Amino acid sequence: MANNSIKILGELEEEIMEEVWKLGQVSVRDVLSRLAKRKKVAYTTVMTVMSRLFAKGILKRSLDKSGAFVYLPAKDRQAFMAQASEKIIKKN
Repeated sequence: MANNSIKILGELEEEIMEEVWKLGQVSVRDVLSRLAKRKKVAYTTVMTVMSRLFAKGILKRSLDKSGAFVYLPAKDRQAFMAQASEKIIKKN
């Protein structure tokens, strides 16, 4: 997990995004299997958070052949952090 002095995302959002940035294109199950190695988390919780990250424009998604969503980061980690930092600076 990143050591940021400014919190941009919630704890679970940040953990999910770190996995998405590492893996690239992922399903909810892909992320869940990685997170489950470190903590107990429900499939529906990960699905809800990833849907919210999509709604915020942080993730992109499309349907795969089976009809399940696959997610991609809307921006790479560096571009996301730069944009988020800029927003925080403008607020202060």
